Amino acid sequence: MSLHYLSLAEVATLIRTRALSPVEAVQAQLARIRELDPTLNAYTLVTEESALVDARAAEVEIMAGNYRGPLHGIPIAVKDLFFTKGVRTQGGLKVLAGHFPERDAVAVERLRQAGAIVPGKLHTTEGAMDGYHRDFPIPSNPWDARRWPGVSSSGSGVAVAAGLCYAALSTDTGGSVRIPAAANGIAGLKPTRGSVSTEGVLPLAPSFDTVGAMARSVGDAAILLQALTGAHLETPPMAGVRIGFDEERCSNEAVRVLKTCGARVVAACLPALDEVSEIWYTIAATEAALAHRETFPARHAEYGEGFREFLERGQSISAMAYDDAQKRRAIWSARVEEWFRDFDVFVCPSLPGEAFRYNPEDAYRGQGNGIPAAYLAAMDRLVLPFNLNGYPALSVPCGVSAEGMPLGLQLAGPAGSEALLLACGTALEHLRHPPV
Repeated sequence: MSLHYLSLAEVATLIRTRALSPVEAVQAQLARIRELDPTLNAYTLVTEESALVDARAAEVEIMAGNYRGPLHGIPIAVKDLFFTKGVRTQGGLKVLAGHFPERDAVAVERLRQAGAIVPGKLHTTEGAMDGYHRDFPIPSNPWDARRWPGVSSSGSGVAVAAGLCYAALSTDTGGSVRIPAAANGIAGLKPTRGSVSTEGVLPLAPSFDTVGAMARSVGDAAILLQALTGAHLETPPMAGVRIGFDEERCSNEAVRVLKTCGARVVAACLPALDEVSEIWYTIAATEAALAHRETFPARHAEYGEGFREFLERGQSISAMAYDDAQKRRAIWSARVEEWFRDFDVFVCPSLPGEAFRYNPEDAYRGQGNGIPAAYLAAMDRLVLPFNLNGYPALSVPCGVSAEGMPLGLQLAGPAGSEALLLACGTALEHLRHPPV
């Protein structure tokens, strides 16, 4: 297999055993970015010079016997919401064109401390919502350029899937790790909210914002999570694990695999999904408007159509309506916590179906930003519940459709259940690479 499609763990072994140097790994990655990214538009900027400087420093350390661990010398790209010292952090926003942070985000610091090399910043939707500003190109799904690449972390999903980095540091406020992970055929982990610091991350809705990991395999996502949290993840046994399974929307093959691993599988369905979307949009829009109060509406014309509509919606929501939504969120979350006492893990699709065909131009226009209304409504019911209650959720690649597009399964569990989700996800994943 080509170097760019090896797993993070495999490349780490090559570097640890000195069969591959960090400089060689970074040079190969930069060459692939130069070759493919003009078409794929995953990177908003490439930090080639600093990446090579850091790679040479990592090589010196490793040759001296100071190997830090499985991220040492590995190219890990960063979504352009994370502060990077002296490097522009724009978040898909025209109003932040001159924003050069004086420090790294805490999560970026953790990556650097682990020895990771940052080759650049990855495209995101405007302000991390679902549409793009016209000043920015739209990432292209490497499986089929006519297909949707996902939402906010679209650049991350495209870069990881196409072998333009070994993993990506990303965020999930309303599905933004899991959705593009599924659309691009990779693994995406949204950990328990608050388990990874969001300090130095441009906010969308702070009470939902969560730092996450995107990688080509579940095992690689686990490596990234351990670096971000400092916690060692012990793989739990699958025997006796109780799986709540959405039987209307999940394949029998997934049930068979889980049972083979010793899990107990029963039919289940999340309660009260009809109110989830309304609660999320009320809270998220209000918090986004507050986060952008210094530039919106004062610089109204510099915002794109879709995000402008979202901020206007947030400004129109009363304090009473926001407080009511937060109360309903707490009640709903308590109900789901009670429901989860019957299960250890809940399994359902990551998306309503494969990535749909779309016209990228529509993603600049607002009012759904190119996402069909029925698809969006069904998608929200799948991903928003675990933003509402902050539970960890993992999207794993589980095969391809009849048209050759990747499909994803979502696994979710109570707070702190990441190790169990990763174990189940490893059993279910089917790894494939796009034809690029």
